Amino acid sequence: MFGYAKAEKKKQVAPETRSGSKIDVYSAGYKAGKKNSFAKITINGDEIMTRKQSRRGINLIVLKGSDHSVILNEHYNTYTKKLEDSARMVKDFKKVPKGSIVIAAVKDDCQKRLKYSGKRMFMSMGADHIWKIGYKKAWAFIGIKGMKKGVDKTGKTAEFSTILSYVKEVKKTKEVQKVNGGSKI
Repeated sequence: MFGYAKAEKKKQVAPETRSGSKIDVYSAGYKAGKKNSFAKITINGDEIMTRKQSRRGINLIVLKGSDHSVILNEHYNTYTKKLEDSARMVKDFKKVPKGSIVIAAVKDDCQKRLKYSGKRMFMSMGADHIWKIGYKKAWAFIGIKGMKKGVDKTGKTAEFSTILSYVKEVKKTKEVQKVNGGSKI
């Protein structure tokens, strides 16, 4: 039975494409110009992290692997004298389930106070350029927790897009078959 219904827009849930979601990431460091320094993350055309919402440091969005709904939307100021934000980012990352999509975009600068543990966190997902971020430079990243196939880019500005499919969880079961006589197969 077919009918017409008014579609409701849910807040911070990425609408799906045929096979997943189209993710756009934009990052600009301070060297791109004071007015041009911002981070923006868009999923299927919906701005999850807008230009005005982005803050200095690493702007992090984490999506649930199965339906790409937002499970973490946070920023970490790894530029200031405080080291707590870098440690807080690593602590928050440990709570993220495997298979989640991790998206990061830098506004202004992130490398000045980013601790080694924070860099290793992104390296565990395949980030190559995290060690090469220059002072007041941009850095953008998309990766999946538990996989070393992430993509990152650095420079005055960093921008790229990708389409990621949904993750399907497969539970492994162990079957034990008993045969007459007590042996197991």
